[in-house]
Amino acid sequence: MKKILFLLVCTLILSASIPVVVSAEDSVPTIEQIMKDYEVGSDEAINIQSRLQAEKDFYEFGAEVPLKIVPTPRSGNSIDYETQKLEFESRLYEAYENMDYAALEAIKQELIAASPDKEWANPLSRSTKQIAMNFYRQKNDYFCGPAAVAMALSVKNKYVDQYELANDRWLETSKRGLTPGQYISYTLNSFLGLGNWYVYRTVDTWDQSLFMSRITITLDAGYAPIVAVYQTGKTNVPKLVGHTYYDLRHFVPIYGYADRNGVYYKDSSSGLGGRFGGVPQSAYISAYDMSYLIWGGSITY
Repeated sequence: MKKILFLLVCTLILSASIPVVVSAEDSVPTIEQIMKDYEVGSDEAINIQSRLQAEKDFYEFGAEVPLKIVPTPRSGNSIDYETQKLEFESRLYEAYENMDYAALEAIKQELIAASPDKEWANPLSRSTKQIAMNFYRQKNDYFCGPAAVAMALSVKNKYVDQYELANDRWLETSKRGLTPGQYISYTLNSFLGLGNWYVYRTVDTWDQSLFMSRITITLDAGYAPIVAVYQTGKTNVPKLVGHTYYDLRHFVPIYGYADRNGVYYKDSSSGLGGRFGGVPQSAYISAYDMSYLIWGGSITY
């Protein structure tokens, strides 16, 4: 199996030149080991160890993530979008698998009528499809979740500070030191008044057609999906553009696709310096690579 399944988390320890990896089977490194590997003092090593322990506990012991109820949409719309999306997903998947582009085009036209915001819906599958999205650099070493949500909201001209998104009412990032993926759909739906339109799914298989089916539904409706990648330190497997080969758990919002073969995304670690010095604000990656990278992560679409 490629990797231990994670719900999702972004842990970008900016002072680190050599990442310490914690999985459900690992033990948290000692203070001395962290000081040596990260070339930091004892105080910073204690902070790093504390965060690694919290991350390990979150995944290994299934930390509680209480359900949050999305407010009723402002429009009063009570459509069961989750069921509707599953139907579209199944049909799109078959079309992608069979390379039946006529069927794909027909299904995508139906997405206009199904979109909660028809003014923004505009399916285009044989050419590049991009939606306008602002770039925001994450405000600290574990805020890729709030940054990704802020960028996704900017598509709809909603501008929310990352610290507000990170508070206990929304993503709980500040309290937990990581972002539970389940709260991304809740937060997006709440701010956009969408009921249950955005849905959250863990990804336990490498499936390019399934990945493209899901982002097609969201992007053609005029909204931005958010994926949680789990990049390993192996040198013979895909990685995010501009990143070096190290273990990384990271949220990125997707703002477009091109000819069914790849996607455009924004990366909030751009501009952080250090090992992130080569990361661009926006990048294109093949659907093959991105579907691999989210295997063991999640998608909110």
